[in-house]
Amino acid sequence: GRPDDAAITLNKVDPAFLPDIYALFFENLLRASYKPSSPVLMVGIVLPLSGDQIEEGEAFLTGFYEGEKSVGETKQRLSIIVQDSRSTNLQAIMQAQNLEKMNQLKALICPLDDQASLAVTSALSSTNIPIILTNLQRDDLSKIYNKSFHFYSTLAMQGRMAARYIVSELGLSNIAVIAPANQDGEIQTDSFIRELDHLGSNVVATEWYSGEPINLKRQFKSLRQVAFGLL
Repeated sequence: GRPDDAAITLNKVDPAFLPDIYALFFENLLRASYKPSSPVLMVGIVLPLSGDQIEEGEAFLTGFYEGEKSVGETKQRLSIIVQDSRSTNLQAIMQAQNLEKMNQLKALICPLDDQASLAVTSALSSTNIPIILTNLQRDDLSKIYNKSFHFYSTLAMQGRMAARYIVSELGLSNIAVIAPANQDGEIQTDSFIRELDHLGSNVVATEWYSGEPINLKRQFKSLRQVAFGLL
C-alpha cells in the first residue's frame, strides 16, 4: 500500500459528512495511513446500502467489519472498497463492473439476493475476478461462471446431499416426501428425487402443502395408505 498517499487523501475528507456506518472504517483507515507500508489484500463489496434491502446490507457490513477486526493484527492488511447496489440489479452490475476494472482488486464479495447475484455473475462471467456469494442461492451460479463461490449450499445442493445421506447413511430404499408447494420447495424436492433415482432408491409418494406446515393430517393420511400398500 501507499500510506502517505492515503493520509493525504483521508485528510481531505470531512468525517462529519460520512454516514455513521462508515465512521469506524474511516477511523481505522486514518490510523493505518500512519503505519509503515505492508502488503494489502484489496477486496470489493457490492451490497444494498439504500433502497428496500438497506437493513440486510447494513447488517452484513457491520458484521463484516466486526469479523475483520476480530482477526487482529496480521502481516497482510485488508483493504475494503464498498459500493452500494441501491437494491437494484442494474446498479449491482454497474458497481461490480467498475470494481472489476481495478487492477489491485483480488475478489468481489456480493451479499445479494438471487436475482442480483445472477445478474452480477452473468455480467462478469467473461472476466477473471473471483466472486463470493454470501447469501443462500436457489441455483448453482458456478455453472455460469466457474469463479463464483457459494458461501452456502444452494437449494438444489441441499436436496442432493439429503438424498445421499438417506441412502448411504440410513440405508433406506422406499422414500416418501412432504414438501412446501413453493418455488424453493420445488427446486429442493426435484433435486432430491433426481438424486434418489440416480442412487437406485424409490420415491413411493410425494405430498405438498401450502403455507405453514401446521396441519398435515391429509398428507399423512395419504402416506399411511401408501405404506399399507407396500406391506
